[in-house]
Amino acid sequence: MKPDFIVVPPEACTVARGDPPDTPACLFVTVDLRNQGQGVHAVELGIESKSLAAKVGLSEKKTLEAGEEPKLTEVRVNIQPDDLGQTHEVTFMADPLKTIEEADEDNNLITVKITLPTADTLPATAVCPPETMDSTDGPSSPAAEGGQLPEGGQLPEGGGSDGSSSPAGSTETVPAAEGQ
Repeated sequence: MKPDFIVVPPEACTVARGDPPDTPACLFVTVDLRNQGQGVHAVELGIESKSLAAKVGLSEKKTLEAGEEPKLTEVRVNIQPDDLGQTHEVTFMADPLKTIEEADEDNNLITVKITLPTADTLPATAVCPPETMDSTDGPSSPAAEGGQLPEGGQLPEGGGSDGSSSPAGSTETVPAAEGQ
C-alpha cells in the first residue's frame, strides 16, 4: 500500500506582534498532517496565501511528521503588521511538488479562512519569539513546535498553546475548488 497524505482542517491559530511593532508579526497555525496509507512518515507541507504577508503573498514549506494517528503541530508563519485585523484564505498542501507517489493525490489540499485580530487587541506581552533554524525546516521557533490544543480543540481567548498570552484567531474551512 502506498502513502496517502491528508491535511486535517486547522481548528485554531494564535498571533503575536513584532517587536518593534512595525516589524513582522507571527501567525502560529495548528496543523494535523496524516498518512492514511503506509510508508513515508515525513512530508513537505506547503503553506500559501495571496493575501498574507502584506498582499505580496506567502509561499512557505515545512517538513512535518505524518502518521496514522492525529498529531497536532504548530507551525510559524511570519506576517506583516498590515495583515492584522483582516481575514485571509490560506492553503495547506501535503507534498506540494508531488514528489511522493500516493494512493490518492487529490486529497492533499485544504483551504481555510483565518481571521486575525487587530494590532490594538494584542497584549504587549504577545511578542514573536526569536526564530531558530532546525534540521528540517526553514526559520522556526521552539515555542511553535509540538504545540497541543487544549481539550475541546479550541484555544481559549487570549491564550496561546506556547504558554504566551497571544490572542487566538479564528479559522473556517473553505470548500475546495473543482479540480483541486
